[in-house]
Amino acid sequence: MSRLLLPFSLTLLLCLTAASQDWEQQLIGDRDAANTLFESGQLMEGATRLIAGMHALPTDQPALVDPAAGNVQFLIFALEYLMTEEQVNTFTTQVLDTENNEFDNFIANLYNLQIGQESFGKTITTQDLQQMTASSNVFVRVGTLFILCEPYYFQDPIFVQQHLDILAAEFPTLGVTQEALLMADLAAQQQPPEPEPETQAKSVAPDPALIAAEPSPAELQQMAASQRTRPDSQFLVRARGALGDLRNDTRRTGALGVLAEVAANDDRRTPEVARARILLVRKAISDWEGGSTPPGGMVRVLRHVDDLLSMQWEEHTLERVIWEDRIKAVMDLANLLVARGNTRVAIELCERLIAKYPNSQVAERCTQSIEEFRQGRRSVSLE
Repeated sequence: MSRLLLPFSLTLLLCLTAASQDWEQQLIGDRDAANTLFESGQLMEGATRLIAGMHALPTDQPALVDPAAGNVQFLIFALEYLMTEEQVNTFTTQVLDTENNEFDNFIANLYNLQIGQESFGKTITTQDLQQMTASSNVFVRVGTLFILCEPYYFQDPIFVQQHLDILAAEFPTLGVTQEALLMADLAAQQQPPEPEPETQAKSVAPDPALIAAEPSPAELQQMAASQRTRPDSQFLVRARGALGDLRNDTRRTGALGVLAEVAANDDRRTPEVARARILLVRKAISDWEGGSTPPGGMVRVLRHVDDLLSMQWEEHTLERVIWEDRIKAVMDLANLLVARGNTRVAIELCERLIAKYPNSQVAERCTQSIEEFRQGRRSVSLE
């Protein structure tokens, strides 16, 4: 009986694909386990689980960068918003080995950049990150290029473009590259145009084919009118520029609200669905502040909060702030409710956050907020 023999190159490709899928499943397992630990108040254990899983990854497989990026974002969220200063110090000095492990050094520098630094400290961090762009570790190389072309951290467009060009040229198909191109494009849209002297060299613009263009108002209206039950999985990412400030983008607000309602009712546990629910809470806050009542009133808004706090998205996300945005949206809603005289529900929201992340900075801040609410004072957002 003859056997079908596959070419060696194809056999190798199939083996590498299977191995990559195994590693991706490990990353998902690490993220889920860390989430369970965080929600049970075991913050150090959750952070350690995430970093240990990333230490185990092969460092020469770009296909793993996107799923690993979600775990990196989750770890940075835990360090900045969940763990206490003492816990962070213990983690960065006793769990991370920044002297001998360049990935650990990358994580430490990313955390320092995220929490904000004075000018000299940011200069040192930036220099360290620039040196790490030469790393043979694909996670470190792509990660540092991605951070260095993030307009949130760096406002020099030429500096950002230099690193964006390298990232797009070397890793054009990665999700992190698409995210970087999108963020650069949205940042450019938000800046008023400035005339350039004819003698000034112009930076190379991102390839439009690689940028997920922001939907036009007409496109949004058409999508809303069609009542699509499953919007394009990239829609809420593409529309993020319009979602940023509803009050300053009134042309899109109505259509976005309709589409977000559709997406929020989707039964998939994806980052896009979570973002839609955050949007709806934000839209309700904006409506109440503007003197109108959001669709469905308090009952529907609290349903969105319930859905938000109970969900853990199953897919990795490249979005840097989705975890903290979930918490901040609920806390800002609580503040608004106190101002409107509904202290009881505001306290219940804070108690939900305390229960979700016990022993955390979030729990401590919410405990303080409850005391302030009982005294008739509005609290402040988690920063």
